[in-house]
Amino acid sequence: AKAARKSIFVGSPVTARIDTSWQRQIHITGAIGTCPAVSSNGFDVTLTGNPSMFTYTHANPSGQRWVKINNTNLTSLTPTSGYRLLVRGNRSAGCTLLDGSAQAATAVTLQAIGVLAQGDIAEGLFEGFNFIANPYQSPINFDNVASDNSTNIDASYWTYNPENNNGVFSVYNAGVLTNKPAGYTNDNINATGQAFFVRKSTAGGTSVTNFFRESHKSTTAQPGLS
Repeated sequence: AKAARKSIFVGSPVTARIDTSWQRQIHITGAIGTCPAVSSNGFDVTLTGNPSMFTYTHANPSGQRWVKINNTNLTSLTPTSGYRLLVRGNRSAGCTLLDGSAQAATAVTLQAIGVLAQGDIAEGLFEGFNFIANPYQSPINFDNVASDNSTNIDASYWTYNPENNNGVFSVYNAGVLTNKPAGYTNDNINATGQAFFVRKSTAGGTSVTNFFRESHKSTTAQPGLS
């Protein structure tokens, strides 16, 4: 459970439609209406229609790179894709989570059913920041990811944890994570389901067929994320 309503950076190790996976545990909003209705594009409706799930489009102008998802009943979660997600709490709490009358943090576990991503996995990279996610149902060692992709990305990652103040990123560089939230003990480990930014400093785009590799998996946990 989070102590406050803030977004998290998250990914999925399986391909699964949003409305049949995460939306069964949490509200995913993006259309105007009266709760508990669901819109034609699958969103849980609210009086404001404010979206709660975003992807990142690097090519957009600054300030417009977080893009709300178009729907939940046609869009699927995909391994390696990072998502910014507002988790209000378990949807079993009902409309009180959406109208603001329930503010207390409640624990919820996001679940998605599908075929697990395995083997070497490709990733397309563009100049600048790329928002990606650990695609495996296993922690990964970022040092190994960075070493095997040293011609394409810097040896750093940027992530956000709701324990941090608004807008404060945790940054991993040279073996040290700055702005470290409480509970982090293994700075180089990316947890299952963790999304983060990496930076491609060289010009142009590229597709790396084995950006993520089975050898990147780790038996070391990241207790700072759960």
